[in-house]
Amino acid sequence: MARRRKYSLITVIVILTLAAVYYILGGYVGVEHVRVVTPYGEFEIEKTDFIYTDVLYTGKWAMKGVVVKVVDGDTIDVEGIGRIRMADINAPELSTKEGQKAKEFVKSLCLGKTVYLDIDDEKVVGKYGRIIAVVYLPFNKTHLLNLNAYLVKEGYAEVKDFPNEFKPEDWEVYVQFREG
Repeated sequence: MARRRKYSLITVIVILTLAAVYYILGGYVGVEHVRVVTPYGEFEIEKTDFIYTDVLYTGKWAMKGVVVKVVDGDTIDVEGIGRIRMADINAPELSTKEGQKAKEFVKSLCLGKTVYLDIDDEKVVGKYGRIIAVVYLPFNKTHLLNLNAYLVKEGYAEVKDFPNEFKPEDWEVYVQFREG
């Protein structure tokens, strides 16, 4: 009986020691992180299965990449960056006919094309690990198409104003753009 208590006590001490080391290191043991650069400073977030880069820049149009997959009507995968959840819009679920139409519409607009991202400065990543952003497509040499606003305008999504830096009521479908 005394021997059993001794092993139990040792087990508890080992567990508490490991927990203390984990706490002292800030939970960084074995966890990858992404450096986030915002206009308000730099910080780190835990890397998820949906983030493919080591650094995220949140300035307007600071990140760009090619759309390699359209997940649904409000979520895309951008090569080298990660899974993007379009900010402040909500497309119907894929299990509905409308959701399938929304996905096909987004696919027709941006699959295989370069998009520019305005990543949310406040939240950066949502509760499912996706990067929150307004997505822009080149329209012509001087303008970009705000895909989030366009999906709402065309009836493929509705505005759902989540807590973040964006104000959907101020969005314009076409915005002036000069790269660099």
